[in-house]
Amino acid sequence: MGSLVVGVQQSLATEPRADVSTDVRPEKGWHHWLRPLSHLSVLVLKPFGDWVSLRRLARWWPSWDAILVFTAYFATRIYLLRFFTPRMSDLAGTYLGLSLHGMDCGQIPYADFDIQYPPLAWWLIALPRLLDPRQFTLDVLDDQAAFFALFHDYARVYRRILFLFDLAAMVLFWRLTRPRRQDTALELASDTRSGPFAFGTAEPRRRERRTWVRYALGLNLTYIAATTGLGHLLFDRLDLPLWLLLVAWASLWLSAEPQRAFCVRTAAAWIVLGLSVSFKVIPVLIVPYLLLATVLPPRQTAELASAASQGLVPGLTQSVPRRPPWAWRPALAALICLATGIGLPLAIQASSAGWKVFSWIPYHLERGLNVDSLWGSILALLHQFGLPATTVNSHDAIELLSPLVPAMRLAAALSQLALLAITLALAWRHRARFDRIAAYRTALWVLVAAVIVSNVFSPQYLIWALPLALLLAAEVLPSRVLPWLAMFGLVLGIVGLTTWLFPYHYLAESSRTALVPDLAPAACAALGLRNAAYLAMVVLLGRAWYTSLRSSPLACKT
Repeated sequence: MGSLVVGVQQSLATEPRADVSTDVRPEKGWHHWLRPLSHLSVLVLKPFGDWVSLRRLARWWPSWDAILVFTAYFATRIYLLRFFTPRMSDLAGTYLGLSLHGMDCGQIPYADFDIQYPPLAWWLIALPRLLDPRQFTLDVLDDQAAFFALFHDYARVYRRILFLFDLAAMVLFWRLTRPRRQDTALELASDTRSGPFAFGTAEPRRRERRTWVRYALGLNLTYIAATTGLGHLLFDRLDLPLWLLLVAWASLWLSAEPQRAFCVRTAAAWIVLGLSVSFKVIPVLIVPYLLLATVLPPRQTAELASAASQGLVPGLTQSVPRRPPWAWRPALAALICLATGIGLPLAIQASSAGWKVFSWIPYHLERGLNVDSLWGSILALLHQFGLPATTVNSHDAIELLSPLVPAMRLAAALSQLALLAITLALAWRHRARFDRIAAYRTALWVLVAAVIVSNVFSPQYLIWALPLALLLAAEVLPSRVLPWLAMFGLVLGIVGLTTWLFPYHYLAESSRTALVPDLAPAACAALGLRNAAYLAMVVLLGRAWYTSLRSSPLACKT
């Protein structure tokens, strides 16, 4: 019977008839079971068009891993927004007071009162009060009942705004970590979507793709677990919008056309990067690497030239158009877009505040040695063996006072300069391989590594630093299980130690074994382990990043 059915199908395939479809391939996937309902929906809803059929809608149904990831995401966010009460929030002590001065009392930001954030961050702080039609005075700070009512309204609006940012960041993170399929010979030959999450359609690549799908699922679940573990900071700080700007830049940068020097998405990526610098300054560190990849000519790989010569890519000849050795015009356009993103918020705010709009820059340059930093944790551990050290509240942070603080600040400054100089030197040494993808990976690693070598390390930095580390892991980690398990374990360990320390064992009001002000041994040990785990993660990703930089295809010399 089976052979008879096969024979009938073969005869139908070889001898097509007018009333029999030549496409006898069965539809695969779970929507095959919805075929009767699909045909019924087409008959019932025929006047409205075929787009309403269940058969068409079923093809757009998300995959099982997407359902799992976003179910976990919404479950954790509902818990954080509805049932979780953050501790040590900055909304009441800092953001609400600043917004009252600027939005209710009519004072000019930066001119009449100091703000430690760039203009774009200040606008976000003032947005909840801008949306509230009520007007208050500073006397509300003395009325406890009225203040708590105002704080409740401000916190509700602020957290809802940040939830929208968080949802957008989750969608972009999901898109960036999904395994990408390469169907055309041009993509396979030119390696336009290089990275471990890029696959072809051959059967070995399909088996490899299943492995990477599991890693991508682990990345997204680790991201959700890490951000949920930082729930005391996630919706009560200013770092979540910075993470959204950075992941938006990454999405635009990777989706730009690789064979074009400058396009609309490239311009948008530079503008978004400028906005992120106008929100917080640290993304300015990655500008030199992106400019280097923009100035260098586009990579015409040997694989692409070989595919063109063999005729594997239709419409592509062996003489691929190339730019001059140095592409100054695209670099100039990139700088203009970057300056637009940085300067536009500053110019708008300077129209009222004048030159005082830059008053936040000296504020950050004067910051001392943060107790949470790597160098601060070294002093805190040395304090357990007799080194004199005390904590002081300065610049809205906990800083250390000790005879070794100047030396540690100097070590932090030299480490940051060494980080930038060494990575630039490596990028220049491998400039034949330093294309858009290599610049993207280098930028991610520099941002992640700059956190641990700086003299300032606040716990909220992990809101954007750990997701950037996960994005870099998606690009450079090999397919072996051990590096991925180490990466997931380090990220979750960093989050666990940070949450144990902040806010539960940070101040003496919270615990007898608190970090501040007595530098308790247990808290110092947890801080040292957290920074050691972060440093180990940076080393793991740095080694994988440099391996990927050396092993990327060389530019074609012809």
